[in-house]
Amino acid sequence: MSSLLAPKNVLPFTNRQTVKTPATAQQTSKKFQEALTKATELRSNTSTKTTQTTPSENTYAVLQGDTLSEIVASESKKLGISQSRSELYAMVNQIAVHNHMANPDTILPGQQIDLGKLGSANSTPATNPASMSETVTQQVSALPTETGLQSPLTGKITSLFGMRTHPVLGETLHHDGIDISQPTGTPVKPLSSGVVTFAGNNGGYGLMVEVAHADGLTSRYAHLSSLSVSKGDQISQDQVLGAVGQSGMTTGPHLHLEIFRQNSPVDPLTVLDRSQIEPTFLVAGARSSLRM
Repeated sequence: MSSLLAPKNVLPFTNRQTVKTPATAQQTSKKFQEALTKATELRSNTSTKTTQTTPSENTYAVLQGDTLSEIVASESKKLGISQSRSELYAMVNQIAVHNHMANPDTILPGQQIDLGKLGSANSTPATNPASMSETVTQQVSALPTETGLQSPLTGKITSLFGMRTHPVLGETLHHDGIDISQPTGTPVKPLSSGVVTFAGNNGGYGLMVEVAHADGLTSRYAHLSSLSVSKGDQISQDQVLGAVGQSGMTTGPHLHLEIFRQNSPVDPLTVLDRSQIEPTFLVAGARSSLRM
């Protein structure tokens, strides 16, 4: 009886040896994918739980069209906090810093803003310019004496010093300066030589420059579109501080000018002659009266 021979190139099975069929390989691959998906979902959920924060009772969710100034003004009113324009702008800046905002003018719908500072006892910072340091005083004293103060620019005065209805908020607030209308980009110069004590974004004031002058005067130039000086600069009367704009809380391009004497706000028209600011406007008015 002849023995059966195994076909060539076919290896005999060894004990306990198995061969995976295509179906078994597909099942293994499917299980691996399911496990990978579950692991990814678990990692995602863990990350979300770690970074998600629960809004507090002092948190405000930004709506379409909101501005930080309007939010602060509205929430302050609800808390019974009465603020002047300067105090409001200072508070807007403080809220922006507290929420790590690079630009208070840029907020997005859905953004969470912590307004807890509004409820604190000492939430409102000093609104007047800080007293000049000894170094700044020495710098100002060393500046050349000038014959008089100049208007930062010429243009039509659109809002005077004193109580008024705020054009954005619609509330009666004290206006600590005057507004001079000019197109965006118009150069702005200082009242006189001095030392720049602030240059940057200041809440509702937008881009602002503050200058310390001789005789205890300090001036502020707000809502600028650009800055040409930096804090600590010693500037002359002919130097450009920046350009007119509409940054901050405003309805259009203009310069907001504030003047402080010994840290108290004064009407700029008691320091400057109105004819220095709007000579063309006054001449046109005189001509009109002559025709009548």
